[in-house]
Amino acid sequence: VGILLAKVPYGAWRFGARGWPVFFMMSLLLFSAIVFRISHKWPAQHTCAVGAAGLVVCAIHWNRCHQLLSGLQKLLRVDLSYGVYILHYPLMIGLLKLKLTEGLHTPPIILFFMILAITCVIAWTLSKLVETPAIRLGRFLTRPKARGEKQEL
Repeated sequence: VGILLAKVPYGAWRFGARGWPVFFMMSLLLFSAIVFRISHKWPAQHTCAVGAAGLVVCAIHWNRCHQLLSGLQKLLRVDLSYGVYILHYPLMIGLLKLKLTEGLHTPPIILFFMILAITCVIAWTLSKLVETPAIRLGRFLTRPKARGEKQEL
C-alpha cells in the first residue's frame, strides 16, 4: 500500500503547513496502536498497517520529513529503510510478547519508542554487516571485465 501511495502525485496530498504534522501524528498513533494493549489482534494489525501507509506518505511527500530522513541517512552514511521495513513488525510483535510474558509494566508510548530504537540499531548493524558487503560483492561479480582480465575473488 505504501508503494502505491508513493506513486500518487504530490498534488493529491494537500495538507498545508499545519496539516502535515497532524497527519504525521495521526499516522504515528495508528502505527503504534498495536502497543496500546488492544485485546483483539485484527483491529490492532489494521490500524498499524494504515498508520504505516500514512508514515510512508509523510516520508515521501512532506518536504520537512523527507529532508529530515535524508539528513539522517547522510549522517549515518547508511540507508536504514530496508532493514526497518523488514524488521519493524517482527520485532514489535516479539517484544510485545516478551513484555506480556514477563509482566513488564512499561507505558505503551515508551514501549513504542524502545521498539523503534531497537529496530534502528539492528537495521544499522545488518546494513553494515550484511547488506553493504553483499552489494559490494554483487557489483564486483557483475562488473564488466576488461579484455584478458581474470576475475578473482
